[in-house]
Amino acid sequence: VDECVVLSSDEDVQLIKQILQKLNAISLKSHAAAARPSRNEPLTEKEKQLQEERKKLMEMKKLEEQEKTRIKAQIQADRRDTKDRESRESRARKLDKFGGKMTKFEDIGVDLNKGGG
Repeated sequence: VDECVVLSSDEDVQLIKQILQKLNAISLKSHAAAARPSRNEPLTEKEKQLQEERKKLMEMKKLEEQEKTRIKAQIQADRRDTKDRESRESRARKLDKFGGKMTKFEDIGVDLNKGGG
C-alpha cells in the first residue's frame, strides 16, 4: 500500500483536489516553457522577417492612434470654438429704394430701348 492515500473526511478530498490542480498547472507551464526556444539561440530568417513586420505594424498602429487623438482634439477645439462664437441673427430686410415693387426691368435700371448686341 505504498502509493495509496487514505482520507478521513471530505475536507481532505477538497484539499487534495486543489493540490492536484495546482500540480497540473505547474507541469503544463514547465512543458510550455520547454517547448519554446531559448533566447540564446539565433533567430531564423523567417523569424527575423516576422519581427520586422510586427515592428512595422506596431509603428503604423501607433501613428494611427496619434492621428486619431490629434483629430479628436481638433474636433473638440472646433466644438468649443463654435459654441463660444457669437452669432448674429439674420433677418430679411425690406428694400428702401423700391419697396419690393419691382415688376419691370426698368425698375432695376435696364434700358430696353437702347438696343441689343
